[in-house]
Amino acid sequence: MAHIRTLSALEDLGLTPAEQALLQACETGSECALDGGGLPDTDIPQHAREIRAEVLRFLIIGGCEACAFHEAGVVLKGAVITGELDLNYCKAPGAIDIQNSVFEQKIKAVGLRSELINFDGSHLSGLEAQGMEITGSVLMRSTLHTRSIELNGATVGGQLSLRKAVLNVTSKNAINGQNIHVEGHMILHGLQANATLYLMSGVIGGQINFRDSTFGSEEGTALQGQSLTVHDMMIWKNVTVTGGAIQFLSAKFQSISTDFENWPGQGDLKIDGMVYDRISASKTGADEFLAWLAKGSKHKGTFRPQPYTQLAKVLHDMGHDTTARKVLEKREELLRKDERRKMGVWAPLHYVFADKALKHLIGYGHRPFKSLWALAFLILAAIIPAHFAWDEGSMTPNSPVILNSQGWAAHLDAQNPADSWSAKEAAGQDWETFNRYAYGFDVVMPIINFGQTDAWAPSTNRGWWGQQLYWLRWVLAVAGWIVSALGAAAITGLIRRD
Repeated sequence: MAHIRTLSALEDLGLTPAEQALLQACETGSECALDGGGLPDTDIPQHAREIRAEVLRFLIIGGCEACAFHEAGVVLKGAVITGELDLNYCKAPGAIDIQNSVFEQKIKAVGLRSELINFDGSHLSGLEAQGMEITGSVLMRSTLHTRSIELNGATVGGQLSLRKAVLNVTSKNAINGQNIHVEGHMILHGLQANATLYLMSGVIGGQINFRDSTFGSEEGTALQGQSLTVHDMMIWKNVTVTGGAIQFLSAKFQSISTDFENWPGQGDLKIDGMVYDRISASKTGADEFLAWLAKGSKHKGTFRPQPYTQLAKVLHDMGHDTTARKVLEKREELLRKDERRKMGVWAPLHYVFADKALKHLIGYGHRPFKSLWALAFLILAAIIPAHFAWDEGSMTPNSPVILNSQGWAAHLDAQNPADSWSAKEAAGQDWETFNRYAYGFDVVMPIINFGQTDAWAPSTNRGWWGQQLYWLRWVLAVAGWIVSALGAAAITGLIRRD
């Protein structure tokens, strides 16, 4: 069917009362509300509200030279649009404001140029708007769609809002917005969709808001946001994903506001390469952050460390240094685990043991003060046998001169010679007094010397505790050296993993 080009051709069609009312409204720049402007009940014949798509098209593009339509454009409510509305490569001088209306067939708007599109409250049978250019906003709030919304390469100068829209489509994609460019916000607040939201390589100048939305797909991908760029905040709160994966591979956001409970599980979240400058969440503990990262740090079965590195950087910049270090520690643990997995049964035992030592002693360099707990344990391990060795009489002065002296020999028959020899009024009362706590510290900490190991030594022939301490002190001294060296290296920055 040929498009209507002139007013006389329009009049030759024989306009219905609804079409005449719309024509008069376009001439005066007023609103045309049919039967109160409410949404038509399609179960009941609505002939009084029917407007042919060809008539509507003629009015949207501004008529012809003989017309004097108002610059406000078409403002229509409560209509039933029959036929296919073809606006491909048209230029609408005013707004396209058609609310609470039913479109029986899809709208074709490829390459359309207009000031504003408003389909709030309407029922649409599909929108093909690839490459359209709208200087203002595109509003489809509380709309019902039975076919895909095609917005590939479209440009929207204002906001794109599908707030509380329902996309119950039979196609693969509910929204196809590849390479879309929206200068303002993209509002998907309360959206319901049963197919993929395809936003790959889109650019959003404001926020993108997924709050309270519900969507999913049986095709494997619920949201394709690879290489999506959002210059403001992404809001992801109270989102329900009914099926399919969420992909934000290499996406860029200025900031993220989220709750961690509503992201899909491991294998269905892809965030490798996703970058952002700030993140705010309902829960900001390390456990919540790490659980979120665990869901999205694998791609095709391989561990990807970038999500951990990115989050740690952001947390550090925000002043959450402790949480950032825990994130980096977990990243290093998973990296090494992935390396061992690749080695299989051939992973060297020394590699495994060294890995575990770095993890538990200094958190792979990110939590060096964990080494203090290890040192405390080693010191305690030295204090206990030193206590019992002294009580059973297995500690002796660590000096050849004293051991060969008559004063020491006079106390050898005592149950505890060292205690008797160093008691008040005894020959060795001026000798270094034994202190089990200082002795344990001296054995383990080689840097600081309290003089206990220089003054006292365990005997191997006086009792069981002395025999054990004689060998154990060497083991504890080596362990103390290792732990101290690792802790010092991590604290001074010789071991860094940033």
